[in-house]
Amino acid sequence: MDAASPTILVGTLIMLLPYLYFYILYREKFMGIWLLSWLIFGGRMILFDYGPFIWKNSDLGLTCFQLIIIVNGLTFVWGTHIFINKLFNRNWIWAAAAVFTLSITGTLLQLPLSFKILPPLGFACFVCLWIGRIFTHHLRTKGIGKHIAGYALIFWGLLTLFMTYSVNISWLSPWCYFAGTILRMIIVMGILLIYLEKTRSDLASKENQYRLLAENAVDLIYRYTLSPIARFEYISPAALTLTGYTPTEYYSDADLLARIIYPNDQPLFDKIIANATSASDLPLTLRLVRKDQKIIWTEQNRSSHI
Repeated sequence: MDAASPTILVGTLIMLLPYLYFYILYREKFMGIWLLSWLIFGGRMILFDYGPFIWKNSDLGLTCFQLIIIVNGLTFVWGTHIFINKLFNRNWIWAAAAVFTLSITGTLLQLPLSFKILPPLGFACFVCLWIGRIFTHHLRTKGIGKHIAGYALIFWGLLTLFMTYSVNISWLSPWCYFAGTILRMIIVMGILLIYLEKTRSDLASKENQYRLLAENAVDLIYRYTLSPIARFEYISPAALTLTGYTPTEYYSDADLLARIIYPNDQPLFDKIIANATSASDLPLTLRLVRKDQKIIWTEQNRSSHI
């Protein structure tokens, strides 16, 4: 193992930590599968690239090396399909089987090492190019994450294919591994940015949907906070139809709702406010005095947050 090998290996293993953290935190299936993919990759580096296995001169070791690369690629593709909400394309299985057959054939024919590892590394290259294109051209997220991860994957795929020819060049191989480590770190950062950007986009989309629903609902929907200062955080347009007061009037006057409570119902309203964290008195029936002085009956449901 050369002097740079421990650094490269540690750098590769450190990349697993963000995936592990996000999977534990959010339990996203695709994140778990991507984590598995990187675990397989890291295991291959530990056992074959820098480990005790002398696989280059062993048919069994070479076959295991080839198989691990193919399974690694399939796992990464599987996680990507889930991430983009697409069914896994079974053509990947057939392609992997064809690549493995070519790999075994090359091993049995005792071809040079570069030819033996060309099929699986070519498959890994195609996987990186495919996922890179998915990120750069087909993701709808806004931001630079998809470009960072996508182009880094494309370059990593090309580097992986180039390593087929550098495997027998002792001085070039370590530099290829080092470049690969840098690209993998960039990929991890880009993918995490994609995930954060996608999460933010999904939240914004859901917020817009809820707001559209609230603003077109016949019922009055509002959010009122008591601390640090009492105020309306949101009140739907139905406030004007129901009470005669516009949402703007409620936003500018936090006590407006309390003032339009029918006098005989004021003690009940005060009791509810005093016990704001309890929902035991729900649904709450109160009378309100509209802006035109008409009295209306209302039934309220609420959720409390401390």
